[in-house]
Formats: sequence, C-alpha cells, structure tokens
Amino acid sequence: MCHIISGRAEVSRADGKMRELGPGDLLVLPQGWKGEWRIHETTRKLYMIQSAG
Repeated sequence: MCHIISGRAEVSRADGKMRELGPGDLLVLPQGWKGEWRIHETTRKLYMIQSAG
C-alpha cells in the first residue's frame, strides 16, 4: 500500500496501463508488481508492506 502525501507522479504497469497520482491518492500494488514510476514533482509517500506468511 502506498499513500501519496505530496507531489505528483505516475505509475505505468508492465502492460502499459498508466495512472497519475497526487496528494491523498492511495495505491495498492500486489506482490511481484512490475512497472515504472515517473516523478513529476518531489513526491513524499507513506508505504506499508505486508509479507505473506
């Protein structure tokens, strides 16, 4: 889980689907996610990682 605190970015999945992110957005990435982050402004994020098991 990733909560965007400030800034602007976009994430692109391996299949090319893109999502723009800004303050207040919440993003959940599954284990094994592959893609690319493009940062448009300095971005502060809060991550929470949960391991299986």
